[in-house]
Amino acid sequence: MRKAASTQAKPEQKLFPPVLRVRVLSAVMAILALCYLVEIRAPLRLTPDAIAYLQMTKSAVRGNGFLVDGVKCHFPAGYPAILAALDLMGLGTNAAFVALNCVFLAVALAAAYRLLRKVFGFEPWFALLLCCLTMLSGACIRQVGWALSDMPYMGFSLACLAAIASADRLTGWRSWSVTALAFAMAVAATSIRTVGIVLVPSLLWACVVRWKPVPEIIRQLRSDKRVMAVLAAAALAALGVAVVIATRTLYFREMVDKYVQGGFVAVVGRTLNWRLSEFGMIALNAATAEAPLYMRAAGLAAICLTARGLWKRRRVFATTDVYVLLYALFMAIWPYSDDRFWLPLVPLLLALWTMGLRGLIPRPVPRLAVVAYLALFAFLGYQIMDDEIRVSLSGRNFPERYWYSRFDPSFMATYRKAFGSKEEFDPAAVDPRALEVLQWYEPLARPNKGG
Repeated sequence: MRKAASTQAKPEQKLFPPVLRVRVLSAVMAILALCYLVEIRAPLRLTPDAIAYLQMTKSAVRGNGFLVDGVKCHFPAGYPAILAALDLMGLGTNAAFVALNCVFLAVALAAAYRLLRKVFGFEPWFALLLCCLTMLSGACIRQVGWALSDMPYMGFSLACLAAIASADRLTGWRSWSVTALAFAMAVAATSIRTVGIVLVPSLLWACVVRWKPVPEIIRQLRSDKRVMAVLAAAALAALGVAVVIATRTLYFREMVDKYVQGGFVAVVGRTLNWRLSEFGMIALNAATAEAPLYMRAAGLAAICLTARGLWKRRRVFATTDVYVLLYALFMAIWPYSDDRFWLPLVPLLLALWTMGLRGLIPRPVPRLAVVAYLALFAFLGYQIMDDEIRVSLSGRNFPERYWYSRFDPSFMATYRKAFGSKEEFDPAAVDPRALEVLQWYEPLARPNKGG
């Protein structure tokens, strides 16, 4: 009887205590980091956007400015400027470009972990779990190997949000020093991707909330119409400035041309369909050229969960929430499709989906369903990672293994010519711009840089 009494007095032991979960997830992240580093050995992966960025880089290195085919491009100069600096230091190879992406990914994950802990209030092990899922996301795995601006932007934008979240917990000159640093990182992010402009109103919101908490602001707005009028005027002025800046960019002109040439209603319909497909790809961790109906349905569910998560956080509406909302509104009208557009939001979307699911399904049901979903997400991520590693280690067989070269025949022909492949190719299909970039930045290309 004494033994039974003593046994009942002991607290319930969890099968996987939080400390063990943290250790296991930290080990998983370390293994995933090693897998990412394998991509440093990959040949240069080209896409149409990567060719444009590398053309801008090469043009800047030669002292001709950031030009594509001799003319100014709509891409901001921030990312090509970083690559040009690497090139001038003798590091103008794909290995350096991928290593740079890995550095920015590490910065982004560190910032995301801090946001998940401080802003969303998740436990350490759960914040690490969402960081692991971010690393297993197909959008993240693919972008590390490409010379594109997504990883640097993700690093700067999340670091900016983490900095302003830290500033809210400081006082005096320390708080405003970190705030100034956050604004500097917002400028850096905007110089890399134009969508970074939404960081500025997000940071301004942080300054307002620091002055008064959200519930108190709402109460004062309801009771004092003068304060409401002043804030409304300030918001309209800020919106006007943002509109003026946005309409002066080449991105805006390109978007307007797209809507005019394609027909407003038709382009809006396609854009809506693309957004559903992109959210579905992220939620299901899959990529496909033509998203089936179930993927668009998953995308709609993911968007609803995002909206519900934001709504549940309305009383503590933080800088991160404002950023997600403005970023989504900005992308809602962008008439192009690619799941990488949402890469900078992946850890934040996972957090909002978690918030959106709370209280939505009866408690006994979701445990097995969530575990099954996480297992499927991780398995699909493992498959994508395995495929990327195989491609990275394929050497001169890269033209046949790289999926984009199979998607676009001109890329296959260009790679085979650049790598001196024995396989047959159509010389007329070779893209001279892609070939020039390969000969400049890819050691396997023949002739090599300067040839």
